[in-house]
Amino acid sequence: MNTSEQKIVPLRSAAASDNQRAKSLPTPLLSLQGRAKLKLLELLAGVFNNIDDNLFELASRADNNGDQNLYFESMREVRMQRRGIELNFGKAISHSVAEVVNEAPRVAVEASADSLSLLEHHELEQIVALDGMVAKSLGECNNELMLLTARCDALLTDRQLSFEDNPLSPKVLGKAFVDACDNLDIDIKSKLMLFKLFDKQVFGKLQPFYQQCNAQLEGDGILPNLVLADAYRAINPDAEESLLGADSLTQQPPQDDGVSLDQMDVFGAEQESSPVDLPEQDVFRSVQQLMTQLQRFSATDTQAKLAPRTRAVSRDQVVSALSEIQAKSAQLPVDDLGYVAVAPSHNDLKMASEQLVKQLTEASGGQSRRIGQLDEDAINLVEMLFGYILDDKNLSTAMKALIARLQIPLIKVAMLDKELFNSSQHPARLLLNELAANALGWNRAKGAQRDKLYSKIEQIVDQITTEFDDDISLFQQLLVDLIAFNESEDRRARLVEQRTLTAEQGRAKSENARRQVERQLVERIQRAESGGHELPVVVTRFLGQAWSDVLFLICLREGVEGEQWRRAMKLVDNLLWSVSPLKTSEQRQRLLKVMPTLLRSLRSGLQQIGHSEFDTTELFEQLEALHMANVRGELHAVANEYKQQAEQQSVAPTSLDEALAGGADAGASEGEDFCADEDILEMVDSMVAGSWVEVSDNDEQQLRARLAAIIKSTERYIFVNRAGVKVADWLRGELAAEVEKGHVKLLESGLLFDRALESVINNLREMKDQRRR
Repeated sequence: MNTSEQKIVPLRSAAASDNQRAKSLPTPLLSLQGRAKLKLLELLAGVFNNIDDNLFELASRADNNGDQNLYFESMREVRMQRRGIELNFGKAISHSVAEVVNEAPRVAVEASADSLSLLEHHELEQIVALDGMVAKSLGECNNELMLLTARCDALLTDRQLSFEDNPLSPKVLGKAFVDACDNLDIDIKSKLMLFKLFDKQVFGKLQPFYQQCNAQLEGDGILPNLVLADAYRAINPDAEESLLGADSLTQQPPQDDGVSLDQMDVFGAEQESSPVDLPEQDVFRSVQQLMTQLQRFSATDTQAKLAPRTRAVSRDQVVSALSEIQAKSAQLPVDDLGYVAVAPSHNDLKMASEQLVKQLTEASGGQSRRIGQLDEDAINLVEMLFGYILDDKNLSTAMKALIARLQIPLIKVAMLDKELFNSSQHPARLLLNELAANALGWNRAKGAQRDKLYSKIEQIVDQITTEFDDDISLFQQLLVDLIAFNESEDRRARLVEQRTLTAEQGRAKSENARRQVERQLVERIQRAESGGHELPVVVTRFLGQAWSDVLFLICLREGVEGEQWRRAMKLVDNLLWSVSPLKTSEQRQRLLKVMPTLLRSLRSGLQQIGHSEFDTTELFEQLEALHMANVRGELHAVANEYKQQAEQQSVAPTSLDEALAGGADAGASEGEDFCADEDILEMVDSMVAGSWVEVSDNDEQQLRARLAAIIKSTERYIFVNRAGVKVADWLRGELAAEVEKGHVKLLESGLLFDRALESVINNLREMKDQRRR
């Protein structure tokens, strides 16, 4: 071989390799690959043929020249990139079909919270837009896609094809289009317009496209007599045949995915969201898909396809058997006060399924029978929900035991009406949430017979277990009855609570006034003593025991901005001056002149508040003696004499004395934090009126209390019981300290059913992730 020949790059090798891969496809799939690619490219051309008109319309409605230029630039960019997008999209289709036999099933990469948080806002918008398009398309083309998946699966020998692996599914096509547009440099509004056109021109025409694909495979002899029920069983080996038989061929089976398809982005990453964020019609389907995937992880392909299939019993037979078990359910043991003493265990929950199987076996003469897959999934889901309820630390043992008795009735509801999981307004779901909300604030009384709330909940549970057969309207009737009971109880509680809050607000106002008085007096006394002169104990006792009450009442009535307050504080200033050492004769003459008026004004103020006449006389005799001693220049000696007398008499210090000992900020010490843990303080700050807590005393007696109000001026948290009676109050720091010690526990007051459902879904996702690894 010459040198020039050695330099020739074998460009045909890659194409040959691809061709070799394509030839490994079964002939019907190879033919489908070519025709499907041509048809999808034809549909894609409709997107580009209409994008200019749509972008021009956006430009004509633009608010400014900048936006208008963006749309014109986008038009130019799309025209330039069109050919590349079409080529990449076509290659992606060919590759996805070839991948069916040449690669292992694709595994979706889960999107962690950290990875999602790194996405730009426009990328998130793009994901959300594609999610909606895929979900909508699946809803419209579900049956046709299922038939196509089953026919393609029949051509494969080494693997089973699922919805997510179908190379022509909306999810795969959406990903192919997103990848093809990856280098398209246009603004997000223009890109969303492009996606909207893709939805209309491609996704909007997938139903006839899938029909054509099915017709082609059918013409090639691939399952020509296939019906929807058989298609569903083919790609879901454990599915319930009776639910997709002749009577329900139009029913849409669940997608073969771990979460609802509208919760999957086009890259195959699940978006972490709670059940309340899911579209209502997808919640049960999502959970069922997760459980189906877990079953597949637990079984080999041979087990999945060749496991013996026993005959499934009808739903009516299952409901009838459950009713018999429900009627035979035993009452739980109670304590001396009549309360249920022990909540059922997780094993007790599983007994419902075991009893059901036993009941069905006996009813069939000892022959083995199985429960339909959809019904079994509903039973398992309800069992998991009640498992969460048993583990819920927000409910007391007695309340858990009562609510757990509703397991079998809720199983029947779930089998009869899947809207229990899908609709937040389902009467059975609302009733369970209302019962749990009542149970959250329940406290034991002196006996179950005298406990109105406990008796009401027990009566509702008893009525359901004895009367519920298949009429779900019973839950609505009991819900209305419980709401009426709550409204009656709440009216009485609100009246009591309002009186409590009024008293607490008055208390807070008094505390603020008292602190304000002490703060003002401390500032003036410290200023008077700043020259090294110690005030006579008689004066501080007069201000702390007597005159502070005058200032307190004025502060309550008028505040610290009124004329009376100004005059009263002026008298304080004059009094402090009168007992400071006088150095000149002019000062002594002034004291002799103002002393009668000063003492008379002080005495008048004490008389207005009804101060003890005996104490008033003694205080004024001592003040007058100090004044005369000051005039004679003997203030220090007389002041020391009174100080010694006070020490001998062991006079109790006033709050002003304590404030002076603590400094100018002592009045604020009451509100200082007793807990330094910032997380706990943040949790306390997040509490709002209506939050429930569980309080435990030193004797381990537990009490449920609700936060009625936070007095902002004092940062005092007021807690009441269900009857509105105050049971505890703490300052912010004190409450944080009680939380830190474990004496106070914040209870979660969210909807119980919704919390349980969210927990179950998250647990299933985690189990799926672990088994994948």
